[in-house]
Amino acid sequence: MRCYYKLFVIILSAINFACTPTKHELALNDYQQAIDEKNLPRVISTLTTLTKVAPEKYQVELNRLKQADEQLKSAEIHLKNSNFYLAYLSAHDSFHSFPSPQSKVVLLTSGNVMLKILRAESALKKYTETIPKSLKETVLSYSDIKVTDWDLVKLNKLLEDINTNLLQLHKSLAVIKNNNVNTYSQEFTLWEQSIEQQKAYITLLKTHLINKGLSQSSVKLQKLNQELITNTEDLLSLVREDMAIDALQPIFFKAQQDYQAYLITNENISLAASLGRRNQHSAWYDDWHQLEEETLAIPSPLSDYIKNIKDRANKFNQYIKKEQHSLASVESSTLTYDITTPNIVKSLIAKVKKDKTMLLYGNVQNNNK
Repeated sequence: MRCYYKLFVIILSAINFACTPTKHELALNDYQQAIDEKNLPRVISTLTTLTKVAPEKYQVELNRLKQADEQLKSAEIHLKNSNFYLAYLSAHDSFHSFPSPQSKVVLLTSGNVMLKILRAESALKKYTETIPKSLKETVLSYSDIKVTDWDLVKLNKLLEDINTNLLQLHKSLAVIKNNNVNTYSQEFTLWEQSIEQQKAYITLLKTHLINKGLSQSSVKLQKLNQELITNTEDLLSLVREDMAIDALQPIFFKAQQDYQAYLITNENISLAASLGRRNQHSAWYDDWHQLEEETLAIPSPLSDYIKNIKDRANKFNQYIKKEQHSLASVESSTLTYDITTPNIVKSLIAKVKKDKTMLLYGNVQNNNK
């Protein structure tokens, strides 16, 4: 009977042992619960316990989550110091290793700033897709055509394309400057400089096209100016000024008619080249138009017209020299239409795009609170 009793105790103990969770099983349950709660410190604690039991199975995961924890701590420090760039990078890596609520908070806060870089990237993408790759050759081709023979419809389209692309470059640079993107690292400064170079190059092409029109017009005005001076001097040597003015009326009118095609073209260039509102002249136009009027309108007294001939001649020559200088710059330029985007910049853009939906959704949620 005693033997049966001992056997019964042994069997009961075995059943009780089988039904009692092991330390490993308890740790696994804690680990799963910590994951469900997205509690990173607790996950690391339970993994530490599991690693003691089966290091070959849990050590790699433990190391990965410890790194995520360090990245989170780093992100929080950077955020506290208002370094949104480094905060975002650390928070991004931490969150995508383990999506804890803490890393998400830092990610959304810093990502709201980083999200703006996509505006710059979008503007640059439009630029690279729409900039005419033969723009330099097209601009230079106008050198072989008289201003009076320029096709104004094609000219307007060309200036419109140039302005559109300049505005895209301006948008991207505004985002970079207004959000201090160029301070993130040296690579972002190089990115900004590349965009600035591209903007300067496209502006040079536009400026040369304008200079070409004004240069040819200056040559024409210079010729008319000399003819009008000769006629004015001849008449003043023969008759009184009031009689000379009457006699000069048809002569000046003929000069105005002779110059009319240049006048229309330059006015068109000014309006089409303006980056401001529609029907608004470019900044250079007022000075230029004043020179046209000084040359082609009968002044009073006539002696002032003769006296100011050298001043007008100097102005004509300045416009001619501007065209010569811009032509030399265009011809010597080896720039292409490519913008240098360092890998670090590409990496940030890729990360922000990956988080874009969450950042937008998170920001909406925050605004609704």
